[in-house]
Amino acid sequence: KDVEPLIICPTQYNKNWSGGDYLSTLGTKMYPEVRIMWTGNSVVDMIERDDMEWINAQIKRKAFIWLNYPVNDYCQSRLLMGKTYGNGLDIADLVSGFCSNPMEYAEASKLSLYSIADYCWNMPAYDAQKSWEEALDELMPTSKEAFRFFCENNIDLGKTAHGLRREGESPEFGKVPSELYFSRLVTEADALLADSLSQPDMLQEIAPWVETMQVLGQRGLQVLSMQKALQQSDSISFIGHYRALQRLEEKQKSIISRNYEGSIVKAKPVVSGSVVTPWVNEEAIRLVKDYKKRFAYGLEFLPQQVLEDGAYHIIADGKFLTDVNASPDREGDFPVFVAEADTINPQRQLWNIELVPETGRYKITNAQDGRYINELGTFWSNKNTKPYNAEWNTYIIMKAEGGYTIQCAGRASGNWYAEEDRIKNGKKSGVFQIKKP
Repeated sequence: KDVEPLIICPTQYNKNWSGGDYLSTLGTKMYPEVRIMWTGNSVVDMIERDDMEWINAQIKRKAFIWLNYPVNDYCQSRLLMGKTYGNGLDIADLVSGFCSNPMEYAEASKLSLYSIADYCWNMPAYDAQKSWEEALDELMPTSKEAFRFFCENNIDLGKTAHGLRREGESPEFGKVPSELYFSRLVTEADALLADSLSQPDMLQEIAPWVETMQVLGQRGLQVLSMQKALQQSDSISFIGHYRALQRLEEKQKSIISRNYEGSIVKAKPVVSGSVVTPWVNEEAIRLVKDYKKRFAYGLEFLPQQVLEDGAYHIIADGKFLTDVNASPDREGDFPVFVAEADTINPQRQLWNIELVPETGRYKITNAQDGRYINELGTFWSNKNTKPYNAEWNTYIIMKAEGGYTIQCAGRASGNWYAEEDRIKNGKKSGVFQIKKP
């Protein structure tokens, strides 16, 4: 007798990829005993009752759920250690099976797998927070509080092509970060590293992230010291703490997961990538910018911007980039290159170029009306539905022979070049002169 049941993963295994009669053909032509896998509305998604009712009607059977969580092969720098939530509590009668795609880290995956098993055992009674707490007890009984704090700082996936986000990362990190929090990052990391004998497999696996948490705490303490030095106008102390911060940044860069010969993937760990790490990075950039405005001591130790913040002309082929129809409320137009310098409204040809701490790239806005240039070289098409977004609308400016290149980065791509008296975006890279007036 053949082994039953046969399980298949179809080509169209999520709703976003569905189309035509593919799924309905599976439903009518394939033996009803065959189970068909399904990941939800998208590749990475949580499953709710409406989702199940839709797919079951298509395939004429109960779908077999393939939950793409806590898999992290598309966000390899992150560990997903938060509570498992978002799946409907009322779908037990609509599924033929439910399985999880875990992380590439077997021990770390057990935190979520514990809760997924708990969820599948009794969906209506499932409590995500309670299940997560029980998993912490089970997996790290001797260092639960340190492990709990570690997990709280490794929850969100960050921005990815799949779009799934997880809430609750670093919940105790306040709007005004404290020395206490950064010190705790260090001490809890120390506690976990010291307890490596009680749960050796788990701690060996997460060690690169624990070490990164330790260094992140040390970096945060240096940034707070830089804040204090700047407030006290102590330039010598500021530079000393900045140089210590640089050494810690280099140390963090050297921490790599699976850094052994033959490893297919080597991940550089990120801890609290949506909360603490961005704050430390952005605040350090902001402090350095403020320091440069006030002091001359130690500038040789600070990073040199390609362009200091200020107002500039952007010139291509001798023509000035101009906001011809300058108006803060105007939508849908674009700046153009004109041959003559504007002596009536010179601000229309001046562009505020400013380093944005959030991305470490440059934002470009017109000095007359404040409108930003987007990745396509145009102004906003709708300032309400498509407002400024630093991930899309900040740019890498680099020195080049004869001037500078401007490259889209982050979630955008391509390079700027001048054509037909306007900015275009494409594979080729143009050279612009960027000059003070």
